[in-house]
Amino acid sequence: MGKRGEQDGRDLIANAVSFYGWPVIPLGHIDCKKFYYLSAAGSVVPMNAREFNRISILALFSRERAWLEDHHPKYNRKGDLIGWDADRVSESLVLAAVDAGPFHENSIRSTGVWRDDDGDLILHTGDQLCVKGEWMSAGRVIGPYVYPRTVQEWQATNDMASEEDGQELKQLVESWNWQNPPEFEENLASMCFIGWIGTAMLCGALRWRPHILATGGRGTGKTALNDLVMAIMGKNGIIHGSAPTEAGVRHMLNGAARPVMLDEVETVDSDHQKADDIVQLARMGSSDGQGAILRGTADGGTKSYEIRASFYLTAINPPRLLPQDQSRITVLDLAPLPPDADSESILESIEKLGGLGPNFRARMILNWSRYNENLKTYHWALRVGGGFDNREQDQWGSMFAAYDVLVQDAPTDPLAAEQRAIRLRLATDEEDDKDPDPKECLDHLMTSIMDYSWDSNRRKFTVAELVEKFFGDMTANEEVGRFLAAHGVKVTTSSTDRGRKMIVIAMQHQGLEGIFSRTRWQKGGWTRSLRRLKGAEARRKTQWFAGGSLRGTWLFYDDVIQQSKGYMDFYHDDTDD
Repeated sequence: MGKRGEQDGRDLIANAVSFYGWPVIPLGHIDCKKFYYLSAAGSVVPMNAREFNRISILALFSRERAWLEDHHPKYNRKGDLIGWDADRVSESLVLAAVDAGPFHENSIRSTGVWRDDDGDLILHTGDQLCVKGEWMSAGRVIGPYVYPRTVQEWQATNDMASEEDGQELKQLVESWNWQNPPEFEENLASMCFIGWIGTAMLCGALRWRPHILATGGRGTGKTALNDLVMAIMGKNGIIHGSAPTEAGVRHMLNGAARPVMLDEVETVDSDHQKADDIVQLARMGSSDGQGAILRGTADGGTKSYEIRASFYLTAINPPRLLPQDQSRITVLDLAPLPPDADSESILESIEKLGGLGPNFRARMILNWSRYNENLKTYHWALRVGGGFDNREQDQWGSMFAAYDVLVQDAPTDPLAAEQRAIRLRLATDEEDDKDPDPKECLDHLMTSIMDYSWDSNRRKFTVAELVEKFFGDMTANEEVGRFLAAHGVKVTTSSTDRGRKMIVIAMQHQGLEGIFSRTRWQKGGWTRSLRRLKGAEARRKTQWFAGGSLRGTWLFYDDVIQQSKGYMDFYHDDTDD
């Protein structure tokens, strides 16, 4: 090492700002407050202004630390080299990150299988990348994305599993006692389970990622089923946890596209919040178009989490799924295994097929184009043969397409796919409301318990019983009407509707707030739901609710009885219109 000249110093400063030839790559900044770099070790490193010190810079350059002395040397007054200039390096790092422009954390692609702009796969095993068939070390910027270097999470191989291996997997999964609709004629649950395994291996590359929820009590073999998934995915190839929290799973993903297996997603807490948060996280992971989860940070900023994951949930008492979740999470029911189930044979098969995990993954990767062709076929079949909507085509089609890749060499036959779609339609309860939320909201209201003194005997009654009692003898039970009105439920007859019996639910009312407290219909949310009921009307006319004149949602009494499906069967009114 020699002495520094003045011209050399000016050139070094210019070179630092341009960042040409640096072993550290500036990725950009967020509001000029946080700066991002791809370190010499291949990690994405965020730094705020206070973190530009010698230790942080050394960590950033790591094995390339000698480069600092070569390009940012520090001299004493005698002109002798005494190390590197931390202040100049810090200035250059900040300027380079600003010059790189705004940075978004969603551009980080950690481990998983991804899709490039041409539709081809990019494989990120953690320490290695495969781009257009060429293997290289991870820790690179490719196009608009950053692929950081991490520990190896899964093993890549070109030796893919055979059709016979897929059939053996099919036979093993079918040995569980799945509860299948008889109309389907095939083992629908096992098909979905195997299809989920296939899609989970490609989840970062998929435009739609299906999720599954396996339910069943003791003796159903859920633990062994989980062991199978763990064995096939590999210990580091899947996030696995019990009694999870949404925040924990979110931090574990950290930019990766990975399968997630969560046990004991139970509705045990009083407000079901923990389970509901997990379901919401799965919802966000269904497709990239779901948007990002935003969370505040300790320094007053905001962190964005883009969820790219395929979820496999298990529960004895599963969380309640909202309509938007029912189309993303397919529920698979398990019954107890028969007493003569050969558990030892099952464990041996799990060990054998688990050893073929990398080969099953290779089968999905090397048949990427066939998967997409299968998916197109199922989209057509489910639309034409089953009348399923776009989201149902995505959900069922993705699992069926992956299932066909894993268990057979031939592409999906359109006629067979159409027949499968027809059987699936028959197996689906077509009478179920596409949006059960309004009916469930009405059920919650009508089955709510109230204390009411009736004929000097105080006991508990449902709202439905009180409504029925009022209409049974409106004159004698005027007091019942006042009691209901005090809780936001007005029972009356409408002069503009030929005297038909009506139930009016106040738009805002403290009594209803109590009834709907800690539900998804709280804070007036019941109005939005109830107005989607058949025959519901929002009228400008107000009603007196024992304390105030309020507007409400008008329901015909006979429609309420019809939609309630039996919770008013305590009484019978022969005088009904």
